[in-house]
Amino acid sequence: MTGTEKRGRPTEIIKALIENGADVNERSRSRETALMWAAVDGHTDAIKVLIKNGADVNAWSKGKETALTVASAGGWTEVAKFLIENGALPLIELQQNKKSSSRARDGNYVQRTLDLS
Repeated sequence: MTGTEKRGRPTEIIKALIENGADVNERSRSRETALMWAAVDGHTDAIKVLIKNGADVNAWSKGKETALTVASAGGWTEVAKFLIENGALPLIELQQNKKSSSRARDGNYVQRTLDLS
């Protein structure tokens, strides 16, 4: 399997799951969502499908992570920008209602990522 095929596979799996009634906001035991997992690896196409189908861009995991924080920490600048364009709130706004992310405590990953462009 080529790198391109591997990168495209999550999107096809997500589409099939949605077509068969999967909840795009279903959470793991640690409260992570499919959007967070797609953001970790920068799967832009999968993220677009999830958001188009109602994924909560501001969902928090037990570790106080969001799709935006994990995309930013992973250096996925375009993914972070896309999430913000689609309603993801930067940490500064989210921290008013939630404890800060463990990644955010070591510096503002979202801001540093967006400053790269």
